[in-house]
Amino acid sequence: MENLMQGLKVICEKPSAKCMKAIKDKTNLPFSEIKNMIKGNKLFLETEMSNMNALIAIIELYDLLSAIGVNCELYELGYKSTIDVFRNRLNRNKEISEETWEEMFEEAEDDDE
Repeated sequence: MENLMQGLKVICEKPSAKCMKAIKDKTNLPFSEIKNMIKGNKLFLETEMSNMNALIAIIELYDLLSAIGVNCELYELGYKSTIDVFRNRLNRNKEISEETWEEMFEEAEDDDE
């Protein structure tokens, strides 16, 4: 299952208070667990690739951490990835979702006739 996962790693020796707070605000994890996950090189917000809400949360956390100068890495399918890949996947999923809703709406209109 791990190869179908996505998440974010924080790369630092000693996380700042701003870093810790940003992660806590997005994950609701206790500070001690956040510290241990950073030390253990673990993924934050680790979830299945199909989870759109988690994808959005990962992008938001990446943006927050990057804005305060925290080095972080994104992972998907067990490999290091980039923010552009994550954003492109989010945009593509949104387009597919919109197209699906449009098709369903058109089919419903056709059924009503």
